[in-house]
Amino acid sequence: MFSKILVPLDGTSEAAVALMPARTVAQATGAALTLVTVIDTEASAADHTRATAQLEGTEAELSAEGLQ
Repeated sequence: MFSKILVPLDGTSEAAVALMPARTVAQATGAALTLVTVIDTEASAADHTRATAQLEGTEAELSAEGLQ
């Protein structure tokens, strides 16, 4: 049914909630999740570091559950 699911994340609690149904669908269908975030071009280096760390943390969590 699904082979890829795009999941936009922005570090908010709403985005974290939106990840749950994507995770469920991926588990049920074997689809790969693609995580994406957008960083303002005028954001500080700390903002870039924080966004990268959040994406990597989410990826590690999903990988530990056996998701791609």
